[in-house]
Amino acid sequence: MKTNYLRYALLLTCSVAFMQCSDDEPEKTPICYVTKLPLDDGTLLFTYNDDHQITTAKYEDDDNPDGKYSRTYEYASGKLSKVNYLYNDVVTNYRTFGHESDKIIENVFYKNGEGEFVLDTRYFHYIKNNRIVSRTTAQSSQDFVTSDSAVYTYDSQGQVITKIEYYDNKGEVQTKTEIMYDGKVSPYYISATTDGDNSYFDNTNLSTQNATKFTYSGPGWTESETFTYTYDADGKTLSRKAEWEDTAREITWACE
Repeated sequence: MKTNYLRYALLLTCSVAFMQCSDDEPEKTPICYVTKLPLDDGTLLFTYNDDHQITTAKYEDDDNPDGKYSRTYEYASGKLSKVNYLYNDVVTNYRTFGHESDKIIENVFYKNGEGEFVLDTRYFHYIKNNRIVSRTTAQSSQDFVTSDSAVYTYDSQGQVITKIEYYDNKGEVQTKTEIMYDGKVSPYYISATTDGDNSYFDNTNLSTQNATKFTYSGPGWTESETFTYTYDADGKTLSRKAEWEDTAREITWACE
């Protein structure tokens, strides 16, 4: 099973990476990609194009069993250029991605009262040594002056081990996140998917391995959450269970 960091380069060009299920027959090794992935508050079901890039993701939860919420993905020159967020097949908001040598610029658009899409938030994801190492946020409500920022640190295996979020880009720590891993390739990394509703790229999809524990701290407080996983014989992750969940939630794959 490939776990080398070429996958990281693929992520930074915003192409969806893929994993090989077996190395027994190199010439005919099947390519496997994620088709079902749990989020904190629901599940995403993916479809792909011939280049193994995600084209659609339907969101389901107990209140939305029919997948009325969905996403569509667009690419330019092999890189992710736009993600549309839809309800009943109507776009409600979208994100665009501009790729430069040292950063990815993520623009978030929402509808205003007149039904026109307007720029609401800009994220600047800064790249160093083929890794996103920091992020700044600028919002329309603050005249696009940098409002918050985050800095990532990595271990020797390329996993994000800390994320420090700052208020107002003035050095005041908002939250420090410390992360532990299981050594297995993460389907969130492979599908470039994160649980969060904020920036598209975050520690969940920047790290190549499954996160097993998050420890959060700030001025005067600390809390944590843990996750456990099951795997098949090839090391593919088959389920994820958060500490607050009664049962594990399924992760499925398609191979060709």
